[in-house]
Amino acid sequence: MTFVLATKITADSAAAERAFRNSARAVGQVGQSMEQAGRRAAGLARQLGSIVGLAGGLSFAALATSTVNAALAMERLERRTIAAFGSVQAARTEMAFAGSVARELGTDLFAATDGYARLALASRGTKVEGQGVREVFEALQIAAVAMGSSVDQQRGALVAVEQIMSKGKVSAEELRGQLGERLPGAFQIAARAVGVTTQQLDKMLEQGELLATDFLPAFAAQIKREYADIADAASGSFDA
Repeated sequence: MTFVLATKITADSAAAERAFRNSARAVGQVGQSMEQAGRRAAGLARQLGSIVGLAGGLSFAALATSTVNAALAMERLERRTIAAFGSVQAARTEMAFAGSVARELGTDLFAATDGYARLALASRGTKVEGQGVREVFEALQIAAVAMGSSVDQQRGALVAVEQIMSKGKVSAEELRGQLGERLPGAFQIAARAVGVTTQQLDKMLEQGELLATDFLPAFAAQIKREYADIADAASGSFDA
């Protein structure tokens, strides 16, 4: 009986030891993966800082290093910008532009650069590709500052305009709902941009008459006319 019990204890101890070793190896592998992900995050964050050309890239790198999710987000942004602008050099130039707008106005760096890349992708092959997208992006940043938008509202407005651009036509649902919820008064601004009443704009949208490539440049210009001075004063107060 004693022999049997001793044998069982020895077997259990050996099994426990094997389990412990396996667990230790697993923990070591996870730790190694986390370390590699952290290094990847720091590298990508430093690359974004280089692309955007902002001193804030250093603090952004520290933030990215703290989470693997940040590394993945940075990697997606890197791929998206190159796809949007066609080359690494073009991506650097355009991200430098987006970063300078964000720095000047005081908007969120990541939301701005990511949103700009998405707008550029949606505009490829249209007449607003290039300078037109720059104007739309800058106008949305101006509106965000003038209206005191949160980062989520800023990001949501960029996504809403991206969807309008992708679909090719403006719908009442997007203009009143998705964009209007994040940019107060968007429908009224749109009517003034097109030069019609809100009732006439409603009818145009119902009949599918308003093309995104015609609407968005006019919309951007109207935002700048109405809010550029307010945004400039607001961003100046941040710097004071």
